[in-house]
Formats: sequence, structure tokens, C-alpha cells
Amino acid sequence: MSDQNCEGYGGLFRIIKPVNRYIYSAMGLAALGSMATVSTLLMLSLLVAVLIQGKECLLFCGISWTKIQAVTWVCLSGVLAFCLTMAGFGVSHLAAFNLEKDLRIRLSKHLARLPLGFIITTGTGALKKVMLEDVKNLHAFVADSTPAIGRGYAAAPVTLVILFIIDWRLACIALGVMAMGLLIMCIAMRDNKTIQEKYEKSQSQINTAVIEFIQAMPVVRTFDDGPL
Repeated sequence: MSDQNCEGYGGLFRIIKPVNRYIYSAMGLAALGSMATVSTLLMLSLLVAVLIQGKECLLFCGISWTKIQAVTWVCLSGVLAFCLTMAGFGVSHLAAFNLEKDLRIRLSKHLARLPLGFIITTGTGALKKVMLEDVKNLHAFVADSTPAIGRGYAAAPVTLVILFIIDWRLACIALGVMAMGLLIMCIAMRDNKTIQEKYEKSQSQINTAVIEFIQAMPVVRTFDDGPL
């Protein structure tokens, strides 16, 4: 990872630091929900296999399960997975709204102390982008991405361990597919930073043009000669 990327991630984590306890709680709840989901799917798959084979009970990791016990486990773990996931997203959205409020208040106070020349030079489009769109993007990251990160970090190792328990060859195939996916992702994202910078610059230019057009409307209407 480049120094610029490290600096960028460090800046991001400094910005979201005031709501870190909410974020970690949301990630933890989402991770637990993910593990409960994996447990539900595993027991459900074993139950289906037993029903197809016509056996009276199922055996996993040396533990014997009756059909009633397996169905009960599937129902309880499924409900637990849903509740934990929803709780994680609830906490992450609470963190996102608190962060959005805090950032906009701090940005407004900071802008009030800046010289007028800086504001004129920077342009209203760039300032609008920071105040509205950048803060909104952070809201989306904290609200939606942090629980997904927690689920991803928990689900992958748990699933891999279960695959090794069931069949090591299946686990090796899964690792190969994951490695191929990571390689393709790295290739696809190699110019991401440059493209993102161009996108951000274009967004600022568009915002500036729109705001200047709206601000100039009274002048245009003043010199309007009416329909020909």
C-alpha cells in the first residue's frame, strides 16, 4: 500500500474517531450475526442431506443431532442472525447520523472563521461538495459499509474452517477462487485513485457551474427583452 493511501486511510479514521465506539459495536454485532447465519446454513444443509438419505439423525463433529433438534437449531440461529444483523445496522446508522451532525457543525464553524478571500478563491461548488456530498458519502460508509466489513471478516474464516472440517479439498478450491477474485480485483482497481481524483474534480466543477448559473438568473432576467 502506498504512503498516500496510508495517509488517506489515516485521515478517514481520524474523521470517524468520535463515533468509533458505535462503529466497533456495529461491526461486532454484524460479525456475530454473520457467524449465526453460517451456523444456520450449515445445520440446514446437514438436515436436508439427512432427509434425502432417510436417516433418523445427523452427525457433525462427533455430535449426534435428531431432526427435531436440528430444526430447532435452524430456527433459533436464524432468528438470532436476523436480530444481530438488524441491531448492527441500527447502531451503524445511529453512528452515521451523529457523525454527519458533528461534521456539519464543525465545518460551519470553521468556514465562519475563514477569510472571505479564501471562500471566493475556493468557489461555492467546492465548498458545497465538502459540506453536503462528502459528508453524505461518509454517512453512507459508516451506516452501510462498517457492518458489511464486520460480516466479511467473521464469515470468511468461519466458513473456511467449516469447509476444512467437511472436506479439505473443497476448502482448497474455495481458497483458489478467493485468490483469483482478489487478483482480478487488484487489476481492476489499479487506477482507482487517479479516476477518483478526476471524478472529485469534475464534481466540484459541475457544482460551481450550477451554482453560478442559478446566482446569475436575476441578471439574466433583468436583461431579458421578452419573447420575440
